[in-house]
Amino acid sequence: MRKLGKTAPFRGPYGEVLSGSIAEIAYRRLGGLDQWVMIRGKSVANAPLVLLHGGPGLSEAVLVPSLQCAA
Repeated sequence: MRKLGKTAPFRGPYGEVLSGSIAEIAYRRLGGLDQWVMIRGKSVANAPLVLLHGGPGLSEAVLVPSLQCAA
């Protein structure tokens, strides 16, 4: 089994996990292939921002924190 990694949950001011938030890493079948996906959001009611990686090389996961502030 492939190791998925970890992503921290969204927490409120007192350290509680925010209700209605999502923070998960999973393999999903996209275009007929299993793809590693990180899904994060403070509210599942918000529309997703899908970032597609352009190919091998630099991981764009380091951009996630700055993209979360875009909304």
